[in-house]
Amino acid sequence: MRPKSRNLIINFSLMLLSIIFTMAFSEIAYRLYLMQKISVGKESEITEDALNYSAVDDVLTEFNLEFGYSYVANKSNNGVLVHNGYPVMCNQATINELGNTNRIKGNYEDATVKILVFGDSFTANTNLNGITWPDLLQDELEAKFNQDVNVINFGRGAYGILQMFDLARTKVEELKPDLVIFAFITSDLVRARFWRTVNFINGEKRDFVMTEPSEEADLKKSIDSTLVNSMITREWCEDMLVASHKEDALLKALNEEFIKRKREHYDPVEFNSLTTSFIFNRIVHNDPFRGFIPSLIPRYSENSYAADSRFIQNVNHINQSNIPYYIIHLPTYGDLKAGEYELGEQERALKESLQEVTGKQIINFIEYAPSHDSNNLEDLEKLFMSPYDRHPSLQGIRFYAEVVGEILINLQKK
Repeated sequence: MRPKSRNLIINFSLMLLSIIFTMAFSEIAYRLYLMQKISVGKESEITEDALNYSAVDDVLTEFNLEFGYSYVANKSNNGVLVHNGYPVMCNQATINELGNTNRIKGNYEDATVKILVFGDSFTANTNLNGITWPDLLQDELEAKFNQDVNVINFGRGAYGILQMFDLARTKVEELKPDLVIFAFITSDLVRARFWRTVNFINGEKRDFVMTEPSEEADLKKSIDSTLVNSMITREWCEDMLVASHKEDALLKALNEEFIKRKREHYDPVEFNSLTTSFIFNRIVHNDPFRGFIPSLIPRYSENSYAADSRFIQNVNHINQSNIPYYIIHLPTYGDLKAGEYELGEQERALKESLQEVTGKQIINFIEYAPSHDSNNLEDLEKLFMSPYDRHPSLQGIRFYAEVVGEILINLQKK
């Protein structure tokens, strides 16, 4: 071997070793930084502005292997939303006899027009105790078409596109509707499948979210969806809103429980892992703890739904049924305020993918909706529950029902 070639090999090897050493050193340094950050976070006092959570007196869901979870028929609960360590909103939720969140008006089998709606919490909307925008859509369509219309609401809190189609495939085949509506918000595009289960841990009832299906929660791979305390009542919550009771015993117990869960959340991190790069996760996924610390709603990692074989099978099955369906992009508070949908790069790619895979043009809700600019922000605020909860209010679900009704009427004319 010639000296020049030998020198090139040596130089290349030294450069490669230098790169490997630099990367290894950077990874170790970053892990030490994260370890210190977590340690400080676990040992330091958690201030009031970090005490933001929801709590309920009972859980309305149960584990479902196929669909992630199901609502328990004929069950209800009382809930409280806590912000900065104090209640800011009370709500009651009721599940109907069919295991859905809406009222039941009329008989589905006897209806002239049968519609199924699939969506997330914007559609399920348990905050209004049995009234959802699909209910008001049914009323509106009956009045405009002078026909017996029945709409079943299969909205499920935190569902993404993937699970909407999982559920739809089965329900479309079972109920054979005349029309199906998929109603999603932007964040639904990147939501991966998840499962919920209720377990008793040390005598405490806990509501877990998991990225892998199991009736028994693995505490290292699960996270509490909400706090559960049977002492919560509607009367207690409303009393807390009327007068300041900072030293209330139940509130103190809830805050302490939240702090405990928040600190437990970081326990699964294994900093000695040789199979994961925390720096790579931070750069590529914007989450150094990806794969270690479970998130409340797991994120879909692909940029195309074509990568999900179950989704493809679901779409093909629904398309082959020849039952018409529309996919409507519902706007959030931020979208309506901006006058356009706010999408990230992955969300934009997945929206395009959704159109390609289904062969359906996604319907732009905003094009049919009255505009909301800086001059009528007060009216816009009224469409949503509160600054702490941006789900639609009673006025908001009327708005969504009216616009979706307008969309359906316009599509019928074409």
